[in-house]
Formats: sequence, C-alpha cells, structure tokens
Amino acid sequence: MSGSRTSRPPWPRPVRKAGEEVVQLDYVLSMPSPRLIKTHLWLNCFEDSLRKSGAKILVAIRNPKDLLVSLYHFYQLVYTLGPFTGSWEEFFDELFLKNQLLYGDYFDYYAAWWRYKTENPNQVLFVWFEDMKKDIRGVIRTIAEFLGKTLTEDQVEKIKRHTGFEAMKKNDSVNPAPQAPRETFFRKGEVGDWKNYFTQSQSDYVDKLVNEKLTPVGLQVQWE
Repeated sequence: MSGSRTSRPPWPRPVRKAGEEVVQLDYVLSMPSPRLIKTHLWLNCFEDSLRKSGAKILVAIRNPKDLLVSLYHFYQLVYTLGPFTGSWEEFFDELFLKNQLLYGDYFDYYAAWWRYKTENPNQVLFVWFEDMKKDIRGVIRTIAEFLGKTLTEDQVEKIKRHTGFEAMKKNDSVNPAPQAPRETFFRKGEVGDWKNYFTQSQSDYVDKLVNEKLTPVGLQVQWE
C-alpha cells in the first residue's frame, strides 16, 4: 500500500465503481503479503483461516451508547439505509430493540472477538475510540508495537495529524461524497454524546446487555 493521502485498505467485497462492479476480494487476494484489509464481518466468517494464518487483527470498538447514537445519524445519512427519517426513539425501538441494525448485534459481535482474543492474545488488539480520544499518541505506539514496528516521534506526530478528526473530515478517501443532506460522514467525534439522546430506561437497558453479554467474557466497556 502506498502512503498517499488517498490510499486506504480495501474492503474484501464487491463494490460499485463508475457503474461497474469491482470485486475487491480478487484485488485483496492479489496483494503481496503483508496485506492490510478492513471488514465489518463477524469472526465466524473467517475464524478457521485466522487460526491457520496467524494474521494480526485490530478490532476497533466504541462504547455501545455512543455507537448507537452514531449509527442513528449514519442511518439518516446513507440512502441505501433509507435514509432513516424517524426519531431517535423510533430508531431505538424499531431497529435496535428488534435487532434489525446493519451487521447485527453489537454485544454478540464483540463478545465473539473478545473470546478469540483471550485465546489468542498475541493475535488480536482491541482499539478503543475512547482511548484514542484520551491519548492518541499512546494508541499509535501500542498499535505499532503490536504490529512489530518501531516509530520515531516524528512519525507518531505525522500519524496523529493525518488521523485527527478535522483531517479525516477533509480526507476524501474516508469521507465520500454526501449521500444525504449532511455534508460529511464525520459529525462530532466526541465521547459521551449519548447523554443527549438516551432516556434513563434506554440507558438501563443497554447497561443490562453489557452485564449479560460482555462482562461475563471479561470485556469491560470504556465509557470515558
């Protein structure tokens, strides 16, 4: 992969480009090792190959309440998801509570990855959004060490600038043309915005799911 501003890891799935279907899986398979790819797929889609290959996995994660608020706005943005025009309460009741959200259940998804991590600690690194907000330099160094790389202070600073919220908002590679009235995929990039949306009963319900599905496997949610 080149280091250009518009270079990014491919999705291993068919995509549409200029009216023509491009099967990025073929491109991924043709890439020389080591390869860098990204996916929303569940662990069970490639667990066997992961065990055989020993590939390293970065699992990006955010606290479930902020993630749900982010998804609510994402659903309002993307035409392929409607776009969703209902209220926050309708989104919570009709999509989240009925397990109708894109890519399925947050709690089962991350519980599966965490279980795999506990079995293969050198193969999986969980990267929390909340940690990136608190100490992005520290997270950059942790990722580099996990991947067996050594970074200079100058390189850490360059990565920090390139991946900062304002820089990402202006990067066409990760911020495609708007599909709905809002002008950008990037909205706030804050921790705790869920407090402006959740009712007490909604918050209690998510806490209940955390205690039932994540706490038993040892995954502790970072709320701040």
